[in-house]
Amino acid sequence: MQNELSGSDSSVKKRRDICKKLARYLSWCGFNTKVFNVGNRRRVVDNVTKSSETGTSHDAKFFDHSNAEAASLREKVAAETLNESIEWLKQGGKVAIHDMKLQGPDYINMDPEEALKDFRNRISNYEKVYQTISDEEESRNLRHGESLYNMVGRLGGDSSLSANGKKYAEALYEFIENREMIDGEKEFDRKQNDSTWSLNSKVEALRVFTSTLKRTLETAEKFEEDPEKYEISHIKFLNEIYAGAFEDMTYEEIKLKHPDEYLARQEQKLQYRYPGAGGESYLDVIERLRPVIIELERMRVDALVVTHQVVMRTLLAYFTGIPLCDVPKVKVPLHTLYCLQPKPYGADLHRYAYDPKTGKIEYQGEGYEFV
Repeated sequence: MQNELSGSDSSVKKRRDICKKLARYLSWCGFNTKVFNVGNRRRVVDNVTKSSETGTSHDAKFFDHSNAEAASLREKVAAETLNESIEWLKQGGKVAIHDMKLQGPDYINMDPEEALKDFRNRISNYEKVYQTISDEEESRNLRHGESLYNMVGRLGGDSSLSANGKKYAEALYEFIENREMIDGEKEFDRKQNDSTWSLNSKVEALRVFTSTLKRTLETAEKFEEDPEKYEISHIKFLNEIYAGAFEDMTYEEIKLKHPDEYLARQEQKLQYRYPGAGGESYLDVIERLRPVIIELERMRVDALVVTHQVVMRTLLAYFTGIPLCDVPKVKVPLHTLYCLQPKPYGADLHRYAYDPKTGKIEYQGEGYEFV
């Protein structure tokens, strides 16, 4: 598939790299995906024709659609990149993305004012032949409080929150409520290590998504009291992985009564499907989460997603580009909030956790961890 998108000066600065996002989504879905970038190949050609001290020879005139010589070179480079992607597909690749990317490191060593002027001229030339795309949302965040089943290590079920889980729910509501208006935008107070979670949705209602199970409904119960500020949706797709015949059991019980199944799951957690009617695997969860991903991607306001361990791992894998094989290894403790700020090449991730001693949710660090 081929990408040829552009926009105005400001929208180009803000827009996501569509090809990278598409590659991330398809890889998350299980397809062997690779981006073939025309701009990278063009810059190899450019290096032969320019001095490293003077910047790029592929200035705005090079991208003028009326420049026949340049157009011929652009088409040649695009064709070579396309042939490379076809060869990759023949060797076993599943999805090749032919990226005719419209911005890149073409202005190294150029005077900033000259580079900006040339970039704007280049955008003007793009707008004559390409269609503008709109801006996208900026951030979202994600887990439920401890349930009665969590206390005893039982799988699945639909138990209510424990006393600790209810305290976490109260702290979560307070944490979200304590956003402040800074420069016209909602933003959390600066936390430890000078970390800030910025919410760019201004005065719009925060979207809150939960599963249909009690432990997430009760975690987000407080938000239901203010429908003007919080728009709540309960989505079955966000339910925890269904353990089939092993629902309501502990792992120790499974190991004792079904040792072969226990071992099979240990060896292939990603592909392993729980036995019995409705039993699911991680891959099944990914399949049913596709509509959720599409909904989150199309949103232009922030969202709070209250869900479960396997679903959390899967969502974090999508937004941060974690390889599928590593999804079951992502550490997702109870009473932990992951704040995601999507970027063109993935997402910035900040972790916050509930401290029972202070009764507050506090900053823990950046990125994800593995078990």
